[in-house]
Amino acid sequence: MRYQIEGGSLPAVIIQLDAGETIISELGGRTWAKGTILTETKAPGGLGGGIGRMFSGENMFMSYYTAQGPAEIGFASSFAGSIIARELGPGESLICQKSAFLCASSGVELAVHFQ
Repeated sequence: MRYQIEGGSLPAVIIQLDAGETIISELGGRTWAKGTILTETKAPGGLGGGIGRMFSGENMFMSYYTAQGPAEIGFASSFAGSIIARELGPGESLICQKSAFLCASSGVELAVHFQ
């Protein structure tokens, strides 16, 4: 996976995928796509994880995008600001506001924290 962040105050991230690569995003988060991409809708963490997401005010389901060949997929920011890419290594975590999540590679585990 390769990506670039474009734009000024309303940015977008453009992701280049190779065949077999999968990324995840909020249900319906994709803005555009080029190439053949298989789109699946799943509840991360099974039914329990989906219900936890629902009670937190988020969508119960996530979209999984798998490239069937070379493909491009774009995500645009839903509010003015900036898009910041964070690379996480094994065992690393990041806490952010629920509206701040755009997309991630399929190996990232998403969890909801209630306080």
